Amino acid sequence: MNKLLKWSFLTVFALFVFIIVALITIPLFIDINKYKPLIKEKVTAATGRTFELNGEIALSLFPWAGFKLNNMILGNPEGFESDFFVSLDKFEVRVKLLPLLSKEIELKRFIIKEPRIVLEKNKDGLANWEGVGGSRQKQTKPTDNRTEKKGDPLELPVKSLTVGDFSVKEGSLTFSDRSSGLKKNITNINFQLKEVSFDNPIHFTFSAKADNLPLSLDGKIGPIGRQPLEDTIHFELIAKLIGELDIDVKGNVSALSKGGEYDMTLKVNQFSPRRITDALNIPFPLQTADKNALTSLSLNTTLNGTAKEVHLKNGLFTIDETTISFNTDISDFAGPDIAFHVHLDTIDLNRYLPPDNKNRDESKDEPKAEGSDKEKKKIDYAPLRTPVIKGKIEADTVKIKESQVKDIFVELTGRSGLYKIDPLHLKMFEGTVLLKTALDVSKEIPVTDFNVTLENIQGGVIVRDFLKRDIVEGVLNANISIAAKGESTEQIKKSLSGTGEIRFNDGAIIGIDIPAMVRNIKTSFGLEATAKDRPKTDFTELHIPFTITEGLFHTEATKLLSPLLRVTSSGEADLVKEELDFRVEPKFVSTLQGQGDEKKRTGIMVPVLITGTFDSPAFKPDLKGMLKETLNVDLSNPDEVKELINNPEALEENLDNLKESGKEILKGLPFGR
Repeated sequence: MNKLLKWSFLTVFALFVFIIVALITIPLFIDINKYKPLIKEKVTAATGRTFELNGEIALSLFPWAGFKLNNMILGNPEGFESDFFVSLDKFEVRVKLLPLLSKEIELKRFIIKEPRIVLEKNKDGLANWEGVGGSRQKQTKPTDNRTEKKGDPLELPVKSLTVGDFSVKEGSLTFSDRSSGLKKNITNINFQLKEVSFDNPIHFTFSAKADNLPLSLDGKIGPIGRQPLEDTIHFELIAKLIGELDIDVKGNVSALSKGGEYDMTLKVNQFSPRRITDALNIPFPLQTADKNALTSLSLNTTLNGTAKEVHLKNGLFTIDETTISFNTDISDFAGPDIAFHVHLDTIDLNRYLPPDNKNRDESKDEPKAEGSDKEKKKIDYAPLRTPVIKGKIEADTVKIKESQVKDIFVELTGRSGLYKIDPLHLKMFEGTVLLKTALDVSKEIPVTDFNVTLENIQGGVIVRDFLKRDIVEGVLNANISIAAKGESTEQIKKSLSGTGEIRFNDGAIIGIDIPAMVRNIKTSFGLEATAKDRPKTDFTELHIPFTITEGLFHTEATKLLSPLLRVTSSGEADLVKEELDFRVEPKFVSTLQGQGDEKKRTGIMVPVLITGTFDSPAFKPDLKGMLKETLNVDLSNPDEVKELINNPEALEENLDNLKESGKEILKGLPFGR
């Protein structure tokens, strides 16, 4: 028995020695380079491209199995500028042979030196990477009859992995599109893995130059273990782009076999978008009034979630001197379903508005003539009907134009195409604004509801800032409720309907001197040059109740009250045609008592007609109306005129009134002084 074991051991040992000797000596006696023509033939047949292997082939089998190739070139099809598609200066791989028998991989060296890849599109739009390997046939996925036991963890097919040197050195990638003239180069590509194993973190470095701008990515990942799809894997990444942008990401991923879960922090260090565009040699996409705006951005947040949802927590975004904190939850990406809360401290929006170039040719900014509404392409609102949105926005101070808006609070909801802002609350112009609005795009034509309440607003400031006109002063209070339907401006104007009440206190109407219109027809209605000082009408209260019906603004009881003047107005403004048709009836009073005095007043009333357009209103005295009011008779009605003539007492009284009114009018005429 002992002799049998002895001879068995000697036999196995001899066989082992023979194999080792064979592995060492075979490369010495076999010239592998004589197979180069066969290798070229096989590669050419497999790729459909010419293949050159100009360097020597070196082969070793023990103790490290490996080979080395030099100067390989895979050709380009005809019709492309480059002589090659892929070229390689050196490729070397060495792996320890015996550990492979026990499913252990020890890779001593895996080196690719000076790989060069040229991607081209010719003038006809054909790409040189198309058709590699010949015609593509539809491949059917092979059926795997093996059954996998539920609950069994997925393991790698090897027990261990150790890599000494894994690197790509001095590579390059060129992309050229001859049809558009676009050309991009990535050079100095270097990639290296360090300390590769299942049980320790794998360190890696990557660097390159994109059109001579530096790029780098450093970090580590792992340990990945033997069950990377089941275990938790830690990673840390540091990216540096074009010398301006630094991005740090670190965290963990787990349960990749079940879709994956992640928990990480993202930090984008302070950078200048303007310097980035300068480095890329492209114009900055935004023109801002302040050339120093958008010179500093940064971002810091944590992210966690799965393949179906993402949560951004404790987010902090800075833009110049403004800080924005945020939290966001996104799920059901197909919808999506979004919830958010954003808080902004202080921002000056004037810095980010387009520059006010007074010398620019405004004719270039005029929109081109458009066709009718029927000719316009219908807007598809379907994408706006699926999102579910719930969020809050807060801001401490926002400066726009010359005004500061403070304590802004907005609550936004959206579902099934119905979006609501309820409420929007803010403080501005020394008062408060409360807004509630809704946009309904659940049907083909959008519908908008708008409700706003203004309390103790400095009306003159808000009108100047937003309407660009200096037409009124005073403390503004208002309640307005308006609805509209349509897509274009014209459709919205035509459908605009609602009610409202606007009240100004202790103010003035700028550009109109109603007392002067009554006192001096010559001066106020164009018979004499206007005064140097811009005219205005002071008041203690201006009350404007109104209705809007399909784009037609109407008021019946607008009142202006001042110590010596009472004015009522009625009429319409066509918002579509932008035309005015109002009648203003002023009346002087003999007391300084203000609002609330119900005593019937005496005085001379000269009605004023306001016509024309929004841009060019026209004012003229209503002499016919004045005579009618004075005589208290309709001059166009023969019966009333006849009755007046047949009543001597009434006729005498009205003639006296007419005489006094005539005196006032004549005083205002050129010959009446």
